[in-house]
Amino acid sequence: MFDALYNFFYSPYWALLAVISVALVLFKPRRRSRHKRNIHSANKALVKLNSINNPAMMFSYIRKIDPFVFEEIILSALSNQGYEITRNKRYTGDGGIDGKAKINGKHILIQAKRYESHINNQHVLAFAQLCKSQKKLGLFVHSGKTGKMAKESCANSDSISIISGTNLLNLLTNKQCTFYWN
Repeated sequence: MFDALYNFFYSPYWALLAVISVALVLFKPRRRSRHKRNIHSANKALVKLNSINNPAMMFSYIRKIDPFVFEEIILSALSNQGYEITRNKRYTGDGGIDGKAKINGKHILIQAKRYESHINNQHVLAFAQLCKSQKKLGLFVHSGKTGKMAKESCANSDSISIISGTNLLNLLTNKQCTFYWN
């Protein structure tokens, strides 16, 4: 029994197996982080969006992408417009802030929501309250339809601007995008 164990551990096959195991651990290809993959996907999506000439088709495309990639698309588009941006380290548990930008010398909080239909007014109200509590302006950027209540909530808040519709497409295609703060 002892001889069999001795022969096994001191055989060239064991040494080869040990070398291969160490090599696999040391030279394991590193996967890109989730953020880097999403940023890469966002940049590819922006290129694709710029190749689509029909606004309805653009919205159809936007509304089908991953919500985290949508967040990165918005941040990348702002960066492409020349604004300084700060990306969050995580997607969930971010306190309602998906990123930050410096626009016209002001620090702006960003909330990006990929909707397929009408936006949830509670999301607008919560973001407006967050911006007010932090004494910052905010951009609520979304791919859905802005209902009457959400428009009123935004009009009653002096801290947020909603970016949607044509203004959103302008942002994503590197055209003039207008930010409205009261």
